[in-house]
Amino acid sequence: MNGKWRIKIIAVLLDGPKRFREISLLINTITDRMLSIELKKLEINMLVQRISKYSAQSEYELTDHGKSLKPLIMELMAWGELHRGKITGK
Repeated sequence: MNGKWRIKIIAVLLDGPKRFREISLLINTITDRMLSIELKKLEINMLVQRISKYSAQSEYELTDHGKSLKPLIMELMAWGELHRGKITGK
């Protein structure tokens, strides 16, 4: 799971299937080109699957294997909140 964007993409898809544009808007700092590359890599690793037939309406969802990452990602998010509080003093 290396890469700057993969955990963010998986976290966005934890709520359910999303279209390419929705993912792009939710992770507003990723370029469309980079999102496309990362989604392909996640597909190759069987964590994400494309569920639409037409590329103009690309929709992605987590596979069952990808969904198994949810507890880990939730823990990372909780730790991130604690860490942010420690750094900011809140």
